[in-house]
Amino acid sequence: MPAPMVEVLDLAAFTLNPATTQSFRKPLLTYYILQIAADPVYRHRLQQKSTEYASVRKQWRDIPTRRLSMKLSAQFYDNIEKVERDFSLGRTELVGSVSLMIKEDIVDPEKPNVVPHLREFAQLMVA
Repeated sequence: MPAPMVEVLDLAAFTLNPATTQSFRKPLLTYYILQIAADPVYRHRLQQKSTEYASVRKQWRDIPTRRLSMKLSAQFYDNIEKVERDFSLGRTELVGSVSLMIKEDIVDPEKPNVVPHLREFAQLMVA
């Protein structure tokens, strides 16, 4: 995955709670993937961001990549596979597109558009 997309996840986690670490990447991504699986608004946004990510990835062809590795439960893995099938996306494209959603919601705005329970979850992770 392009290194800037991994950095987006870290910056979003820091924005939610400066005490979070890289370990918050997984909960942040899983939160968004669960929303995509359940909410038509998030599904529509993923469709838009997957197109945007395809363009960004071509532009960033020469930018260093970083491996993003996470252990997931079989139950959650089923959610990922369903979203991948529904949108005809590979794993890298899915994570990159979700990263763009996170960037739009949390990183880019001066006042992040964050659901309160996501910020509370970040606090629980560092407790």
